[in-house]
Amino acid sequence: MKKGFTIAEVLITLGIIGIVVSMTLPMLIEKHKKQETSAKLKKFYTTMQQAIMMSEIDNSDMRYWDFDTTGYKNEDGNKDHAKTAELCEKFFNRYLKKYLKHYFYEKGLNTSDENGSTIFRTNRIIFYDGTIAYLNAGSCYDLLFDTNGDKKPNKYGQDQFAFYICPYGQSGKLNPNEKITTSANPNSNTREQAYEYCKQNGYFCARLLQIDNWEFKNDYPQW
Repeated sequence: MKKGFTIAEVLITLGIIGIVVSMTLPMLIEKHKKQETSAKLKKFYTTMQQAIMMSEIDNSDMRYWDFDTTGYKNEDGNKDHAKTAELCEKFFNRYLKKYLKHYFYEKGLNTSDENGSTIFRTNRIIFYDGTIAYLNAGSCYDLLFDTNGDKKPNKYGQDQFAFYICPYGQSGKLNPNEKITTSANPNSNTREQAYEYCKQNGYFCARLLQIDNWEFKNDYPQW
């Protein structure tokens, strides 16, 4: 007499396996996304640090670079996107282009949507791995790093993270000698403070990740 499984037993087993997979697969996918995002953030931060340090060899200390961004506003005091694009392109060509490994730099421009409304596309540094850094001029030069390029969700704290290049003062920097740092509110250099700001606004989550060595801890509030 041969022993074996009945069809009912096989179906029950497959059903149990299916339930286990459906419960664990989303967690595995999320874990993989976090690990991938973490690796890209580390790479971007290191790449920008190195590029700026190499640029300083030819262009002197970053403190003496031309950070005059006053021309990004028009006579009415509003942001002039065309002037902003010119400032960003000039800064990029002078201080970063030669030293930064990238695929393409795309200058910001005005375009029209399907309804005829004018929209502005920000200056973009496109990297070989598909990530994008949006370069913008404000009080300094801001970089919004998107870890998955044009793909969604395009949400602060999940795939978009704010950095800036600014030589003025040390209060906003996590480390005094860093060349590029995360965007943060004042007094957010401890983990507890950075966590609260990240919890309130995903725009500031890059500071929390920087403190955590670019790793997503279990209590990370914006995923």
